Amino acid sequence: MLSAGDPDGAISAYQAAIQAPRLSDTTSVEIKVGQAYASKKDYNNAIRTYMSIYQTSNSDYDKAEMDFLTGQIYLDINQPEQAYARFQDPLQIIQNPTILIPVWLSWSKTAFRSTT
Repeated sequence: MLSAGDPDGAISAYQAAIQAPRLSDTTSVEIKVGQAYASKKDYNNAIRTYMSIYQTSNSDYDKAEMDFLTGQIYLDINQPEQAYARFQDPLQIIQNPTILIPVWLSWSKTAFRSTT
């Protein structure tokens, strides 16, 4: 639905999936909810969604990804100081720096795509 240009429909579908009893980990679906909000430029709800994931996650990888996604929004809304803080956060919180390698690779691909 999101790729079809229907972020509201995507948000509803993702939120229903989160409530489904068969999902043991809803993080990937919650991230999609945040991305759907961001795609419709509802940045407050996107940030709220990403920060909720950040606060409830036990995964350093997920936290680093939420920092990146939130930082990207801050760049989009011309708040580079907040973006910088989000991009720096993983360096402060992550105990195992090797977890950042796949995150950085993902970030670099996204950053490259957004500049071309």
